Parts: sequence; structure tokens; C-alpha cells
Amino acid sequence: DKDGGERAYNASVTVLAPAEVVAETSDDLAALAESPALEPEAAEAIESAVVELTGNTGGKDGARNGATTLLEKDNNTSAVTKIGKAVADLLDAQAADPSLDLTAEINALVSMVKAVAQTEIEEAQEAASSPGDQKRIDSALQLVAEGDTLLAAADYLGAFDAYLAAVQAASSVH
Repeated sequence: DKDGGERAYNASVTVLAPAEVVAETSDDLAALAESPALEPEAAEAIESAVVELTGNTGGKDGARNGATTLLEKDNNTSAVTKIGKAVADLLDAQAADPSLDLTAEINALVSMVKAVAQTEIEEAQEAASSPGDQKRIDSALQLVAEGDTLLAAADYLGAFDAYLAAVQAASSVH
């Protein structure tokens, strides 16, 4: 402020679980897929991504095969694999319709895979009981760093692959 003093500001931040972020992203994508302005190939690719995220019944009627449900059940490796397929579908949608920008959605999904990797690493660190376990944890940490570099370069599939490998390495410890 004018007299050189400090000013305090308050902000509210809502932290969502990975499954919640995936569910919100899939809801947004489902609405987008219905847009008549989309190229048919793009709409089809987006619909395919939604199926990967929510399951083949749209998350209704007890669907258990979508990334959202798999995350809720701590089946992280399978969930992450589904998210990777959804990211590939979204990249296909962008290629099919050049006016489409799904960067925010793709970033959100890949970032959720990183969050899952970090959670797996934390759990592995708590469960580690041997030098071999620590080696797998170190590998997972290195893979997350590689994923960060690839994500910063907008190599979404490369980042996804690195984060998936980190999830797999860390989950092998516990």
C-alpha cells in the first residue's frame, strides 16, 4: 500500500482428488463432444476419451472400467493407462479439427497422472524395506523429473509415458 506497509489477502483454494479432476474433465469433454461445430472425427475421438475416463456406461449403472472409478478404488496403474488412452484420443481430436484446443484438458489429465505417481512414490517410501525398494523409488523420482521436462515441452505422450513408468516403479515397492 501507499505507506509501504504490508497488505494481507485471503484466497480460497479447493484441492480435488485425482478422481474428481478426471470426472470434471470428462464432464466438460462430454459436453464438448455434442457440439455440432466439431468435425465428426474430432467428436468421435472426444467421445472415445470420455469412455476411457468414465467407463463404457458413462460412469452410470455401476461402470467399473473407467479411470475415475479405478482411481477411487486405488487401481492406479489401470487408471493411469486409461488416462493415457484418453490423452491420445484428445490429441487425435485436435489433429482432426485444427480449430480445437484441448491443451487445458490434456494438461489436467497428464498432471493427474503425475499426482498419482507422486502418491505412489510417497506410499513406496513408507513401505520401503530394502536397497532394491529404494532403487525403484529413486527410479520413479527420476521418471517424474523426466516427465516434468517433457510436459514443459508440450510432449504430452512422452510425459505420460514417464509418469506411467514412475507409477509402475513405485507401485512395485508396496
